Amino acid sequence: MAASNIAQLRTPGQTAGLPVIQATPPLAGPNYPALIQVLMTLRYRPDHLGETILNSTEAAAIRACGFEARAGWKRPWRCPLLPRDLVWPHPALWHLAEGIERLWQPRYLGWAIERARPINQIPPMDPLSSIDKRILNAVRVAGRIPKRRLQQKLWRVPAMIFNHALHRLIAGRWLVLHDGCLAAQ
Repeated sequence: MAASNIAQLRTPGQTAGLPVIQATPPLAGPNYPALIQVLMTLRYRPDHLGETILNSTEAAAIRACGFEARAGWKRPWRCPLLPRDLVWPHPALWHLAEGIERLWQPRYLGWAIERARPINQIPPMDPLSSIDKRILNAVRVAGRIPKRRLQQKLWRVPAMIFNHALHRLIAGRWLVLHDGCLAAQ
């Protein structure tokens, strides 16, 4: 059967044997119930330390649940501790619950396991670029400076980029242009 025919047989988002997990919205956080479903269908279930080897489809399903995961045998994936009330119906995952006895958790034996962390969906973003910051800093230090003098001071910044950044800073009300001189707001 040709590869195009195989692609037609599968529905979009379908993986071999894994439940189809919808991507979490950016601010939803980790999806523990979906992660437990994925853990129950893994090729190799997590061992007593919570480690397992993932293939690419399993890693993609775990990432869709909002956790970091990489495929490969060189570095085993470590399952995060799971909420106790979600794990109790699955005896195969009891050793991954948050509230288990201290003797069963390796971190109390002097060794802390680095668990999988939730993915930071939206990284913090600065509205200003590095060139914008350089222009603002130069204007703040000078107080009031003519546009030509500022451009000479920042001579390594190409003129097109300088002008674009300057117009963006004026439009965003970071700078004020008055009689050919720039001043910080």
